[in-house]
Amino acid sequence: MQREWSQRRFEAYRELIHVAHVQVGAARSLAATKNLLEGPPPVSAEDGEKEIAEADRHLALAYETVQMLGDAHVGRAAHAFRSALWQLSDYARGLIDVDAAEWEEAYRRYRMSRDGFHAAIRRDLGIAGPGYQRNTLGLSSRPPTAGSP
Repeated sequence: MQREWSQRRFEAYRELIHVAHVQVGAARSLAATKNLLEGPPPVSAEDGEKEIAEADRHLALAYETVQMLGDAHVGRAAHAFRSALWQLSDYARGLIDVDAAEWEEAYRRYRMSRDGFHAAIRRDLGIAGPGYQRNTLGLSSRPPTAGSP
């Protein structure tokens, strides 16, 4: 029975990560349209907002499932992850007026919260070791410039 619940938790966690990835991709494309970053293909405001809204509906369900099945540590990490994602989405939709530097800082917080969520998942599922450690602090939402590592 425990193995079955572990599998259900894994699927719930995977779904939240998937939906968040879709939403952050839509937010990044919309943010590119507003010159907050370079890289992803820009989209029209209407299409970008529609993609974010649709992903957010799926995110709400996935988030509630994680809150129901995960332990307190996972729940707190999921909340931080979702909040960071909402901030990016609000910035991309222009609900909060920001510049490229503020977008960059919010994107860094998003990545850190994603890493925290991954760590909480690994702990909850009993997966030993730290897993892949991203250099989140050194990562940027902008593509590297010529000559940079």
